Amino acid sequence: MAEDRPLNVLLTWKPPAGLERIQTCLPGSVVHVAEERDAILERLPTTDVVFGAFFDAEMLRAAPRLRWMQAASGGVDHLLFPELVASPLQLTSIKPCFDIPGAEYALAVMLAFGRRLDYDLRQRAARAFAWGRQFELYGKTVGLVGVGNIGAEIAQRARCFGMRVIGLTRRPRPCPPYLDELLSAERLPDLLAASDFVVVAVPNTPATRGLIGPAELAAMKPSAYLIDVSGRPALYDLDALIQALREQRIAGAALQVQPPADSPLWELDNLLISWHRIGSEELMERIVDLFCENLRRYSQNQPLLGLVDKQAGY
Repeated sequence: MAEDRPLNVLLTWKPPAGLERIQTCLPGSVVHVAEERDAILERLPTTDVVFGAFFDAEMLRAAPRLRWMQAASGGVDHLLFPELVASPLQLTSIKPCFDIPGAEYALAVMLAFGRRLDYDLRQRAARAFAWGRQFELYGKTVGLVGVGNIGAEIAQRARCFGMRVIGLTRRPRPCPPYLDELLSAERLPDLLAASDFVVVAVPNTPATRGLIGPAELAAMKPSAYLIDVSGRPALYDLDALIQALREQRIAGAALQVQPPADSPLWELDNLLISWHRIGSEELMERIVDLFCENLRRYSQNQPLLGLVDKQAGY
């Protein structure tokens, strides 16, 4: 950051709340909002920091002063084009903001399946109730495929319900106190076989695309449930999942997807479909908090929160 001029910040989207706080949180900064492409390109030559949802190679070439971009999303695969990956630009995401709503969503789904609330919703039009298999969460095992911010919050809440929690990690590290066991990536089949709930909370990268396919579904218990918290359909072989649910080779699943109207996903009684349910009313306030804190850190040359490893993809 240059000390002899204001820090120029460009928002390429207008947040639904908190704009005034962003404009005033760092004395000496100048905040502009430009949502149309031509207006963005016009502002970029004098911009030091960008906060937005999209960016491309042309924009990067137009921004010689740009040193940091705050992505207005948790996933950043759409931003990792070759020129940006090769550049010295620091990229941060809002992934840390999803830990609490993501964890509450995962527990809500577990409770819904355990208490058969999905049955109650389906039977309402018929004004009749189906019994279904009801069970307690206490004593069940949660397998976390991914133990990042969201996974850690899920684990701590699940332990409050008396559940056993095992996690899967790409990088070897000591087992944290909120897990009963931490497994290395090659032991995914062991995690799947042991879990009553398999919760997927990993980013969309070349290493994770198609992570849950026929072999992984076959490794799960017939009584187990698959819960997607990532909101990235590319992680799953959807044809294999549809077949496993139809044949009841797993008990059920919950996906964060937005399928077309003619998709067979809508026809599956043991599938909960939702979209952006890991958000919350409080999420935007948390996002603004994160960006303002990162602005302060950037101005003082301190490490940024939510920093993306551009080579790893998250």
